[in-house]
Amino acid sequence: MSAPRDAVLALPGLVSFWDFQQPAGQQRLAHGQGAYALHEAGGIIDRIDGGIFGPYCANIVPGRWLECPREACPALNLHGPEAEVSLLAWVRREPRRLEQAQAVAGIWHDAAHRRQYALFIDVREHDSGDQVAGQISCTGAAAAQGAKFSRELAIGATKLDSSWHFLACTFGRAATGGNEARVYIDGQLDPRPGLNPSSWSGGIANGSADFTVAAVHRAGEMGDWFAGAIGGVAVCNRSLDATTLLALHAQVPLPG
Repeated sequence: MSAPRDAVLALPGLVSFWDFQQPAGQQRLAHGQGAYALHEAGGIIDRIDGGIFGPYCANIVPGRWLECPREACPALNLHGPEAEVSLLAWVRREPRRLEQAQAVAGIWHDAAHRRQYALFIDVREHDSGDQVAGQISCTGAAAAQGAKFSRELAIGATKLDSSWHFLACTFGRAATGGNEARVYIDGQLDPRPGLNPSSWSGGIANGSADFTVAAVHRAGEMGDWFAGAIGGVAVCNRSLDATTLLALHAQVPLPG
């Protein structure tokens, strides 16, 4: 096994880690205690050269995604008042803006009480565009009665470019009490006053959605398409701290 892959496998609380080395047309099987299979949806997802954890990475075009049914990945169903989560991804997004936000991975369904946790790029809330966002829903519901979307999120300040980046969102107990969501780019917190870190009192909802990569359910349709390359996705059942994430970034070199 490669040293970068070993670094991810050694993370505290690792549940599942996909490195996307499998050929197109095959299921992507995770490393870790949750050796869950991601299945292609919407069409074949090619692998291309230039990977992070081996020779290859997944090449994602809008309209195609990977998914694991909820009943097939029970250890990813992280929820409750004491639940923690860290969602990590190594991505190179295309240098173009799509009509919707871009979902990287998570358990998220924009329908009544089905949201849970997810990592996004370009969530257009709080006068934002092209930033990294971690959405963690306490109730599974939208922002308010009659609203379409949730606003329970941490969102950074940096506009993400089309280079390879290591992205992370974490959620767990804060030193000051309550729960706190954070988003990181390349192992560094991307601070934004009032939005990253972002604090609230609730835990994680039991959102009853599937785990998906490169898209999410949007109340009757798939959407929030990701476009670009994904080199790896990992989920841990605890909130990883800044020291751990920075050390991981040093152990997993990004292509130039």
